Amino acid sequence: MANRNLEGPQVIHSWEHWQLITIELNCTFFSGERLEVFEGYSRKNLRRAPLRNLDYQFMRPNGATIFRIDTHGADIRPDQACHLHLDDEPNTIDDGDARLNGFSLIDVDFLTVFATVFDHLEGRRFPWEQDG
Repeated sequence: MANRNLEGPQVIHSWEHWQLITIELNCTFFSGERLEVFEGYSRKNLRRAPLRNLDYQFMRPNGATIFRIDTHGADIRPDQACHLHLDDEPNTIDDGDARLNGFSLIDVDFLTVFATVFDHLEGRRFPWEQDG
């Protein structure tokens, strides 16, 4: 990693009675490719499970999208799937789509995305790319 900028976690109210936690991370790798991360966790009612809002975008040095995994700004339950955008395509790929080659978009988190990016930087294919 060449440069990184981390903001957060930012907490609204207190750690004990939090309602919103956000984390933002921007990484520029020596290749010039960039990973932009946003994770938001909200809890409107302390007795209910938290919701999450995610956006992970991996880009070429010129800013063009390689892939984006996100929730389109919606708060979702932890057991709900995000969706995948490839390149600058407006259409999304949803969990269970055969093009994912078994890659699950449920329970995606920073470590999953970072491992995927790391594999790419090491010359390996993305999990959703076909062999051949």
